[in-house]
Amino acid sequence: YFHIFGWMQPFYGIMMGSKMIFPGRYEWKHVTKTILEYIPEAKKLQARVIGEGVPTMLYAIIQEAKGMNVDSLDGFVFGYGGEALPIAVYKEAKKMGIGILTGYGPSETLTAVTRLWAPPRLWMKMGVDKEKIVDYFVEKNSLGIPIPLTLVKALDNEGKEVPMDGKTPGKILIYGPSVIREYYKDPEKTADAWKFGMFDVKDLVVIDEYGSIIFVDREKDAIKSGGEWIPSSRLEGFISTHPAIASVAVVGVHHPKWVERPVAIIVPKPEYKGKVSEEDIVNYLNETYVEKGLMPKWWIPDKIIFVDEMPRTSTGKVDKKVLRSQYANILTS
Repeated sequence: YFHIFGWMQPFYGIMMGSKMIFPGRYEWKHVTKTILEYIPEAKKLQARVIGEGVPTMLYAIIQEAKGMNVDSLDGFVFGYGGEALPIAVYKEAKKMGIGILTGYGPSETLTAVTRLWAPPRLWMKMGVDKEKIVDYFVEKNSLGIPIPLTLVKALDNEGKEVPMDGKTPGKILIYGPSVIREYYKDPEKTADAWKFGMFDVKDLVVIDEYGSIIFVDREKDAIKSGGEWIPSSRLEGFISTHPAIASVAVVGVHHPKWVERPVAIIVPKPEYKGKVSEEDIVNYLNETYVEKGLMPKWWIPDKIIFVDEMPRTSTGKVDKKVLRSQYANILTS
């Protein structure tokens, strides 16, 4: 158990009296077979099989199910975090009847501090349509809304709260019973994290009219191009809607004129391998987003690279530090 205490499953599983399944190593055929084995048992109890992890894990489960000629995983719910869920993968999950949850919480908060859940005030604003709410949260790359007992704000660099307009970015600050109070033997880092009286996660978000917290970017991953910011996470979301995309990461790479420019690294789905080109992705972004006024043209990556797999951290997230190092000179060489 590591990283927000095993996504809290050991705790809420015990509190709810749930059966907990320990599948061992991430051998995806075995994991998928295990899910299929327990779905009928869960349905007898009017319950569901729940697993949580990064989006890559959901994609692996879907691919294994297809390989077994299984077209439905109705009764399975996947909770994702760590990075955005590619829209194409989300649509595949919906077709297979997989329920989707999301949440947000760095290691310093011990548990998720936001969740995709709908209290009465959200139903009143958006209407009682669960599928519509989930679609909205996933497609906007929303982190959900704060869980009970947790306070979340978005502040500018001067510490002033930004408006809840879904457009004005600010740094997300958190206060709650599970948030750490200090870093071990690091008073300077502690003082910086708490300088506004709430814990600064070093992530950028916007908050919309529904109170939904929409992820913009990690401060370290935002791309500074010609004096303007490009949110890598938002651009990844646009690219991920192309049906050929299994996984995408956008990193800022040194540029002699613009300081930094975006480069997209893409893992295509197996059936599209060798059949999708850089030009296809650029044309898709132009037609789907730029021409409709949904994305500035200068956000389009200067280079698109297709790879078989992404470098990953120990928690399964795309390791952008490795990608930045690997492609540091690709626009200048």
